[in-house]
Amino acid sequence: MILKIYNSSKNKKGMSLIVAVFMIVVFSFIGITLVSILSTQSTSSSQELLSTQALFLAESGVEIAIADNLSDNLSADNDTYILGNGKIELQIDNIGNIPGDPAYSDLYKVESTGSIGDIKRKIAVKYKR
Repeated sequence: MILKIYNSSKNKKGMSLIVAVFMIVVFSFIGITLVSILSTQSTSSSQELLSTQALFLAESGVEIAIADNLSDNLSADNDTYILGNGKIELQIDNIGNIPGDPAYSDLYKVESTGSIGDIKRKIAVKYKR
């Protein structure tokens, strides 16, 4: 009978070790998963920030093109501007001036592309002068 108690105590110690190792493995897996998710969200947030900045650059390009055109200061159909870390590329086309149709006189199309690194956003606007 003493022998049975001794063996039972030994089995419980072995089982505790197995449970402890299993819990360490499970918590390690959960920790690695959480770190991976947070890393992915951080990368996604920085890409979203760059995308928003590129959009603002494209919008600024449209405003620059319209302001230059309205002040008769338009030097070329295609312009490139460097602002900070970003770049604005403009393409301006006169798509109006249909004779006899006042609705289409002085109609312009501006395509503005804002880019920061590999991120690009493009806006196309039509306006009447």
